[in-house]
Amino acid sequence: MLFVGGLSQRKGIANLFEAVKSFGANIELTLVGHKGSDNCPALDDALARHHWIPSLSNADILQLMREQDVFIFPSLFEGFGLVITEAMSQGMPVITTDRTAGADFIEHGKNGWLVEAGSTDALRAAIEELLQHPGKIEKAGREARETASKRPWEIYGKELAEAIIKY
Repeated sequence: MLFVGGLSQRKGIANLFEAVKSFGANIELTLVGHKGSDNCPALDDALARHHWIPSLSNADILQLMREQDVFIFPSLFEGFGLVITEAMSQGMPVITTDRTAGADFIEHGKNGWLVEAGSTDALRAAIEELLQHPGKIEKAGREARETASKRPWEIYGKELAEAIIKY
């Protein structure tokens, strides 16, 4: 599983660590992102149990996305979360919350999974479903890529401009 983003609770990082803890060695979690503080022993302890990369170029992140199985983004609130569509464009199904842009284009169980924001149990259930039915990952990844292909940068830019003009 892959997480990319700021390593803060706004991104649901504590929920993520707690959710994957119960699966032990059955889950390999890679995290890419900066720590908000160098003085957080709980975060340091959690990062030491996983594969943490403080920073990567966008090209390297996209390559890493092609190498991983599932993107997980348990943000508690997010304006858009471009990283979700980037992951989908690389064929990664996404587990994200109902408080991200994922709710606009993810069909739960088809091209990704939507869970309740702040719910460790909901994250755990989504992960467990994939561990019990790993064939769903590849199928959802194909659907995710198809969904992302219908939302190129031009559409995103047009929608953003229209939203700005409205207000």
